[in-house]
Amino acid sequence: MNVISMATSSIRKIWAFLLFGLAIAMLWIAYLWRDGPLPPAETALRIQESLALLGPFAILLDVILIGAVLYGIKRSMESHSRDG
Repeated sequence: MNVISMATSSIRKIWAFLLFGLAIAMLWIAYLWRDGPLPPAETALRIQESLALLGPFAILLDVILIGAVLYGIKRSMESHSRDG
């Protein structure tokens, strides 16, 4: 596998990750606006309230997300070492 195809593969994975994050953010805003659009100050307040509920689980969520990213990187490195 050459460098250009590895870079293309990495860029596609980065874009997929960013688009997934954007989709999650859009779903969150859609849930907060389920009764209709809110002004920015009210939206920020509701976001802070929902983050306060997630507070105790933030470390667990971080561990899961970071673990998933590291697992993906590990698999990618293993597949590149087998190919090259």
